[in-house]
This record gives sequence, C-alpha cells and structure tokens, in this order.
Amino acid sequence: MAGLGGLTRAARGPGADPNALVDAAERYAWLHAAGCAVHLWRANRDRSLYGTEPGSAGWLGAVLGYLLARADGTDPRRRGAVLEPALDAALALRESGLLFTALPVRLATNRREES
Repeated sequence: MAGLGGLTRAARGPGADPNALVDAAERYAWLHAAGCAVHLWRANRDRSLYGTEPGSAGWLGAVLGYLLARADGTDPRRRGAVLEPALDAALALRESGLLFTALPVRLATNRREES
C-alpha cells in the first residue's frame, strides 16, 4: 500500500490505462473501510460488538486482514487463519438467534417454532 500514491499519479499520466484510476479508487475505498472498522471498535470498546466480549479485537483483526488484503490487491483467502475469528463470531451469533450486526438484534422466530 506504500505505492498507492505513486500508482494514482501514474494512472493520471499521459497514455495511462483509463481503468487504473478506478482501480486506485477501489483500493482507497478498501482502506477507508478498514479505517471505519478501527473507529467503530475504538468508539465502542465498552460494548459487546458482534457478540464478543467488550473490547475484544478478534473480529477487528479478521476484518482488517480481509480489507487490507483487498486494498493490497491480494486474495484475502490466502490469510485464512486471520479471518477465523470473524467466522467464529458469525457462527456464535447464528447459534444465539441474533442478526449478524455489530450490536445484538434478535431474529424473529417462526410461530411454529414457538408452539
């Protein structure tokens, strides 16, 4: 990601591929999303996010691993071990009947299940 500024400058140069600026914008968007995730965690360290303990950064590491891999132009699946905490959090939310959101939202139950 260190060369992202150079990539953007080269994309604006004469004879550059017209899609290069779109590619650079996409990479900046991935970095922006990573920054938003850090701010979400930092502003809510006292709350349980994604069903984890307050202040837990496991989900954040997984999110950053995915987003930074995308910003770097690599396949996030190559860093599968980093992504496991996100899968664990999603599975725990599902088992608890909660929506996959940062703050808990109970899923509606089927009336037949309630009987």
